[in-house]
Amino acid sequence: PEDWRQLVRSYQEVAAEAVERFDGSVAQYLGDGVVVYFGYPRANERDAERAVRAGLRILEAVATDNPQLVERHGVELAVRIGVHTGPVVVGQMGGGEHTETLALGDTTNVAAHLQEMAEPGSVVMSSPTLHLVQGIFVTRDLGERVLKSRDEPVHVYQVLRPSGMRSRLDVEAATGLTPLVGRDHELEILDDRWAQVREGWGQAMLVCGEAGIGKSRLMQAFRERLVEHAHTWLECRCSPYTQESALQPVLELQRQALGFTVEDAAELKLRRLEAGIEAAGFDPVETLPLMAGFHSIELPEGYEAPALGPEGRRKQTLELLTEWLLRLGREQPVAMLMEDLHWVDPSTQELLGTILERIVREPVLLLMTYRPDFQPPWGARSHLTPVLLARLTRAQMGDLVRK
Repeated sequence: PEDWRQLVRSYQEVAAEAVERFDGSVAQYLGDGVVVYFGYPRANERDAERAVRAGLRILEAVATDNPQLVERHGVELAVRIGVHTGPVVVGQMGGGEHTETLALGDTTNVAAHLQEMAEPGSVVMSSPTLHLVQGIFVTRDLGERVLKSRDEPVHVYQVLRPSGMRSRLDVEAATGLTPLVGRDHELEILDDRWAQVREGWGQAMLVCGEAGIGKSRLMQAFRERLVEHAHTWLECRCSPYTQESALQPVLELQRQALGFTVEDAAELKLRRLEAGIEAAGFDPVETLPLMAGFHSIELPEGYEAPALGPEGRRKQTLELLTEWLLRLGREQPVAMLMEDLHWVDPSTQELLGTILERIVREPVLLLMTYRPDFQPPWGARSHLTPVLLARLTRAQMGDLVRK
């Protein structure tokens, strides 16, 4: 019994950590099972996406912990996870001193049944959940399933992995977007700053607007206008899931640029990283150890890790990433977009400040979007243009609806 308790507690700790990372809430521990809510007691943007990401994170964490469990207890754990979305009634249940807050309704029952039918080591979700995360994940259609105590079948999908699409706008852009409405003035400002960049004068723009007002759509429209000119487009997005991970937006950008995939072996990643370093004109002997550490890749023989402390490595990494961007700009003008600064981590914010200082006489356009609750720390600069997105007029809203 003592060993069993340790096994269950190890799983519960892993699950709780993953759920908290995506701002969910553990409602109940039921034996070796965990009941988790997203949307209560805290409602967030994209709660369905957060739930699915938490499920995938639990699978990864359990797989990472299994070697230790084999060593200690001679067993491995496998997890089955079900995700469903729908209405519930939340309230106090129980009597006397033994009460707890629970969500009741068909939604919780469906989620429990989905978990029962999932294969070990998998996450499955219902069609209502898929509707909210369409395109964000790669899924496998498992068809309709008849659940206990439910007359109507439920369409079930297995979640395989994230698709690489970072928002619903990315998904919609792949199939075609409706025409942009009411942002002609902002596009003119962007065009003017890009003209200066093409002449070698670096520019930066801070685009502020409340959630859903069209910051990302404006950036998408501007990107479409750049096809007439030779340029390099770089795009990063800060995320509420990675606020505690230093430089995660830039790390993901580099992984994508270098062609890294989840399945790649460390040796293949090293070869691609070395090729990228040489293409940028850096000395691999000096640069590869630093960049390998940045990507958490073990150094091969023949390379020595830099004799620096954590802060020294961080400073050198920021300097190297900035110089890499500037060298790209010397080949052809660069537009670098950093979305959602309101979720930026401190190291990425410091990197943006360094880039802002260095691009004054470089053909680089730095674009940053954020919500009004974030206060940019860089103050007024001649090459930094703030833009506040106002709400559309009634005439523009009518035009938007018609289109």
